Amino acid sequence: MTVAVVTQDFAALPAELLPVAKEHCRIDHASDDALMTSIIARAIARFEQMTEVTVNPTAVTWTPRRTDFSGDIATLPVRPATLATPLTGYTVALKWDSIHGIPIQALQGAAADGLTVELLCGYPNADAIPPAVQDEILRTAAHLYEHREILVPGGRDFVTPDTRLWPMAWWMPKV
Repeated sequence: MTVAVVTQDFAALPAELLPVAKEHCRIDHASDDALMTSIIARAIARFEQMTEVTVNPTAVTWTPRRTDFSGDIATLPVRPATLATPLTGYTVALKWDSIHGIPIQALQGAAADGLTVELLCGYPNADAIPPAVQDEILRTAAHLYEHREILVPGGRDFVTPDTRLWPMAWWMPKV
């Protein structure tokens, strides 16, 4: 199986999420907009890295092997995804439960050598992001913004606690 990224938009979602993140962090000025947009992009990247879920709008080409199919089903290597162009005899369907509100999807159709599938994955706009995913991105962004002084050049990329181990221990809303 090979997956090749054709295009990936790293700028659209951080720009769309900026007003939401500013409201979440109770920022009422524009002087930190560039910083906050950068922080949102890092929060999205962290979420993608931790969960293997694609958030940024991305187009990929997937070439599954015949052995990737079990019967007439092959699990998609990216999620969430839709077919970029219809393929005769193939559909994308829910395989089983979702993780983080993201469905685990499968390509249904006959296994074939040389099959190339064009997929659109991630979210086309901020409104399409599930609430649980958006919440995690906003919490990470808020933490990075509040603790921006401890981020030093050459330091670690992310100075956030692992929310899987301590889901609410590190974040408290401002009052």
